[in-house]
Amino acid sequence: MFGKGIFDPSQQAEAKSRLVGFEGAQAISSNAYFGRPDEDDAAEDYGDLESAAKDFVRKFGITAADDIDSLTRMAGQASGKLQDAVKAYLGN
Repeated sequence: MFGKGIFDPSQQAEAKSRLVGFEGAQAISSNAYFGRPDEDDAAEDYGDLESAAKDFVRKFGITAADDIDSLTRMAGQASGKLQDAVKAYLGN
C-alpha cells in the first residue's frame, strides 16, 4: 500500500550517506541535498544585489533629502514662533 519509501533499507542508507557530507554545515539547500545542480549563477546574484542596493540608496537619498527639507522648515517655523513669543512676553 505505501510502497518502499522511508522503510526501504537502501533508501535509508542513501539518505544517511547524503547527510554525512553536510556534517557541521550551518545550512544546506535542497538542491545540494538531492545532488541537483544549483540553478543560480553567482554573477547574476551580485547583479541583482547591486541593482537592489542602487535602488535602495536612490530611494533613501530622495527620502532623506525630503526629510531634511521638512525638518529645516519645521525648525524655521518653531524659531519664528519662539521669537514671537519672546517679543510678546517682553512687550508686556
